[in-house]
Amino acid sequence: MNQYGSPNVLDIFLYAIGALLAFGALASVAFDSLLDDLDTGYDGNLIVVSMVHVAATFGNLLLSYAILVALNPGFPSNWAFLVVGFEGTLTYNLMLLLEDGFARLITAAFDGASTGT
Repeated sequence: MNQYGSPNVLDIFLYAIGALLAFGALASVAFDSLLDDLDTGYDGNLIVVSMVHVAATFGNLLLSYAILVALNPGFPSNWAFLVVGFEGTLTYNLMLLLEDGFARLITAAFDGASTGT
C-alpha cells in the first residue's frame, strides 16, 4: 500500500493472472501431464508443525517487499501487481517444498527415536 496505494480492479486481476501463471509454470515443471492423477507414494506420518508455513509465508513476504522497493519508483503499478502475483505464488510453493522436506526429516528423527533405532 505504501508503494502503490490501494489496488484498482486491473491491479487485482493482474495479481491473480500472475498467480495463475506461476501455478501453470510450477505444474508444467513438476508433472508430465496436467491431467494425470498424483500418487505421492508416502504413507508415513508428518508432524503437525509441517502445517505451519512460517518460512514460506515470511520468506515470500520479504521477497515481495524487496521486489517492490527495488522496482519503485517508476515501475507501473499494473506490472508490479503482475510480478508480485507471479513471484508470490512461485516463491510460496517452492518454500513449501523446503518446509515439507524439513518436516519429513524431523518426523523420521522422531519416529526413529520412538522405536529406539
